[in-house]
Amino acid sequence: MDKSDYKALRNFFNAQDKLKVYTPKDKHITSKEEIDYVSDFLHLEDLDVEEMRSLRNIVVLYYEELRSELPRNSKKWEDYWQGMMSVTAIIDHVSHGETA
Repeated sequence: MDKSDYKALRNFFNAQDKLKVYTPKDKHITSKEEIDYVSDFLHLEDLDVEEMRSLRNIVVLYYEELRSELPRNSKKWEDYWQGMMSVTAIIDHVSHGETA
């Protein structure tokens, strides 16, 4: 594990409870307000591109674990899927030089 992984892991641990309950209001689009909200609780402004890449990988693993024991047709499985898709899109958006 390198330094970028430690910073990403710290940000993840601090945001884990919010990630668990986050689902975008619209499954087709993440709103500006949601981008700001997730960016703030993940402290994306404090991370460089490598750290964001590490955080994104951790987020995907986390949501995979949450979904692993659920039936795929359950509402909770879908909420976690939508949350993961939205959060990773936000990280990608910010890491490509966009502002949140």
